Amino acid sequence: MNWLIFVAGLLNLFLGFLVWWRNKTKKLNYLFGIFTLNAALLCFFDFFFRFNPTIETVKWAFALAVMLPGFGLLWVYELLERKLSKFKIFLIISPGLCFAFLSFVDDLIIKEIDYLTILGYKGKVGALFPYYSIFIFLFSLFVVWVLYSESKKANSIRKSQLRYSLLGLICYSISGSLFSLLLPLFGVYDLTLLDAPSSLFFIGFSAYAITRYRLMDIRVVIRKGAVIFSALVILIAVSAPSVLLVGRLINYDINLFIFFIAIAIFSLCVLAFIPLKNLLEKFFNKYFFASLYTEENILRDLIRKIPEVLNIQQLIDLIVDNTQKALQIEKLSLWSVDLRKNEFIPLKLVGCKKDERLQFIKNKSLTKYLSKFPEPLVLQEIDEKIKQSIDQQEIKCLLNIKKSSNGSGLEIILPLVVKKDLIGIIFLGPKIDNAAYSNQDINVLRIISNQSAVALENASLYRETQMFGEKMKEEVRKATAKLRKMNKQLKKLDKAKSEFISIASHQLRTPITAIRGYLSMILEGDYGRLTKGPSEALRKVGKSSDRMAGLVEDLLNISRIESGRMVFTFQKSNLENFTKNIIEEFKPMVKEKGLKLKYLCFKNMPEVNIDETKIKEVVSNLIDNAIKYTEKGNVTLELKTIIENKKKYALISVSDTGMGVEKEDLSSIFQKFRRGKKVTLVHTEGLGLGMYFSRKVVEAHKGKIWVESEGTGKGSTFFVKLKI
Repeated sequence: MNWLIFVAGLLNLFLGFLVWWRNKTKKLNYLFGIFTLNAALLCFFDFFFRFNPTIETVKWAFALAVMLPGFGLLWVYELLERKLSKFKIFLIISPGLCFAFLSFVDDLIIKEIDYLTILGYKGKVGALFPYYSIFIFLFSLFVVWVLYSESKKANSIRKSQLRYSLLGLICYSISGSLFSLLLPLFGVYDLTLLDAPSSLFFIGFSAYAITRYRLMDIRVVIRKGAVIFSALVILIAVSAPSVLLVGRLINYDINLFIFFIAIAIFSLCVLAFIPLKNLLEKFFNKYFFASLYTEENILRDLIRKIPEVLNIQQLIDLIVDNTQKALQIEKLSLWSVDLRKNEFIPLKLVGCKKDERLQFIKNKSLTKYLSKFPEPLVLQEIDEKIKQSIDQQEIKCLLNIKKSSNGSGLEIILPLVVKKDLIGIIFLGPKIDNAAYSNQDINVLRIISNQSAVALENASLYRETQMFGEKMKEEVRKATAKLRKMNKQLKKLDKAKSEFISIASHQLRTPITAIRGYLSMILEGDYGRLTKGPSEALRKVGKSSDRMAGLVEDLLNISRIESGRMVFTFQKSNLENFTKNIIEEFKPMVKEKGLKLKYLCFKNMPEVNIDETKIKEVVSNLIDNAIKYTEKGNVTLELKTIIENKKKYALISVSDTGMGVEKEDLSSIFQKFRRGKKVTLVHTEGLGLGMYFSRKVVEAHKGKIWVESEGTGKGSTFFVKLKI
């Protein structure tokens, strides 16, 4: 019996420590820790009394016993979530403190101890003992009544939590009051030692409520702690008698003081065992058993890996398999939901069939509720939610869900919501060991729900993108094949066109040359003198034939460039000399039109490696255009050197004060057969080949040609940049 009392004290101390250690800041856990610590100290003093039966030890036991109802009531009020003012807390604690103080006054509560019996002692009580007993009994009865009245109103898991806590308190109160209070009033002290072990009733029912119904949510700790504590109790039960036996064998007197010192040291070892065990567990898991994962590791890995997976089937397997493995769930299913199309698709089923969930998931109340409240729905807590809700629509949905879920074997419904859209549902059945889901489990499931929803949405979008990409890839392949076919045809047509232009140009060149030759001879009087009328007409014919010859030459040049037959002869040339010659050639044309032709040239212009003939054609083309499209003002040819990116260039510019170039024409003016919109109104002749030819020639020199203009009527400037 002595050791049963000691074990009861250890169990009280152990459970109280676990609850407090689980959440040190939570008032409920803190008060439970105080209550069990009080009960543990009472057990230890009863245990010490068996080895040291003094009146002082009994006084401590009586003082501790009278404090229990007060601490118990504070814990019950916190369990029922009733807020107490400091004054009410004082009213609850102060009577117990008074009786505890009176317990140490001689002859008031306990007078004397005569001798020990097997389960108690013989002694005499004081004058206040009846009042002391009645106070504890009525106070304990009040605590039981408060808890009982609340348990009648509670529902589901809450009711089970309160019910088992109530049973534990009833058994503890009845046993303690009977053996230590009521029987001693009638002179029966032989059973007083049974009051301390009666705390095992409270410990047992509380432990069951914790592990089965998540009371104070230390189920995970209890599960591990139960194994550790059982091992420690066995060690104590074996080692303590062994110490006494060894002492007798070696004839060493182990007195009571040494024995209790040993027990105290052993208790400290008990308290240090859990942190030491955790430290060693981390060490061995890291360096020797890295492949073995705990539940926390599995969930941590799952939460870490979910955002990394884009393959939707791999993601589904990852979510379902790891969640089932971590929480040891018997039945689990993941469904895809599309409320717009009213589609419900099972993505993965474990331990259940499609038909078992299909009708339930089609319940509009379920999808409506989960869309509005995207939180894990614990089916056993539906009654509590209905009780707390003031929204009639919510209550209606919950009642419908409760009705539909009867017999479904479901425990939790986990919604997958992205931007207020319900995209999926995870149905979780009971655990393999039928244990309840802890608050920690619910919190982990909430995290899994949030991350899984986003990950599934991303994976779905990724798959759609891939499918769209494959479709576009096929479309591009078809379009590319079609374009290649058309390109081949266009190349053939372009080649035929170039050949036609080349042949036609050659064919036109011969008669035009003959026409120009005979016209020159006629105008020079080789065939006799002409009157003024025919002479003027023949000059116009001569100009037209010259223009036609220029067009034919342009066509031939374009044909040579595109067919790669254009031959360039590069040599060092003095830009200043040959540009002066160009200016001299255009003076009659400028004078005839009444314009001014300016020439600006930097001194000491360096020589440039160019095909002088081709560049001369380019510059002549630019000056010719400037004169044609300028009605009044001037045309300026400027020659200078510039430095760009530490490289030296020769820059030729031809500017005019003519009609300018519109913005939309700036990018297309150097293309083949392209002329400005307003140019054709001023000068109808021309095919739009001059600028194209100039660009090709400049590019062959690895140079650059471009135009700048502020718009219509503001003139323009053409630039040719050649590397020196």
